[in-house]
Amino acid sequence: MGYIWIPTQASWTIDMVGRLPAKAHQWRTVWHENPFYQWNVATGPNMRLQVGNERIILNKGDCLLLRPYTRHTGWGPVEDGTGFYFVRFMTDPCPIYQKISLLSQRAEPGYADQYLVLPELGQLNDYDAVLATFAEIVHAWLEQRPFYQMYISTLLQRMLLTAVRSGIMPLDDAGNLRLESPRRMEVLKQVLEYIDRP
Repeated sequence: MGYIWIPTQASWTIDMVGRLPAKAHQWRTVWHENPFYQWNVATGPNMRLQVGNERIILNKGDCLLLRPYTRHTGWGPVEDGTGFYFVRFMTDPCPIYQKISLLSQRAEPGYADQYLVLPELGQLNDYDAVLATFAEIVHAWLEQRPFYQMYISTLLQRMLLTAVRSGIMPLDDAGNLRLESPRRMEVLKQVLEYIDRP
């Protein structure tokens, strides 16, 4: 699992948003994919998703970001009270995929303001704020009042910014907190310093 870097100056297109209970037949039994990024946030325990050959269990507050054309489905038993919010989106310019987050290594003020960096698999620190905004996004999507696309896009950006500012702890494939190797981070820091030399 890696990170998606979204340019902060990007324009956003929202394809679909919603909230699904885990028992919803339409996504659990059929392999599917879409041409958009899809951010999922689990609303209960043991939300089982399969992404390609990888089986993932999300718990309340865990989030999973799927890249375009990523095949996925549900698997295993379904627990009462679990489900997820999702939003499918695209940005222009397109996000950049990186294996690890390099932004924390940049010392220059303002560099981190150029990208919104989301782990593909993570755990939200401020789940309640994200969930409240997700509920507002779904409500706006269902109402489809004038300018709803612009309103939803603004809410989505605010929600992702809130999630990043309050912290999204990256998880490994087994659902454990993932910490980058100190040696690997030091090498990357040296590479970035070398690139930035005048």
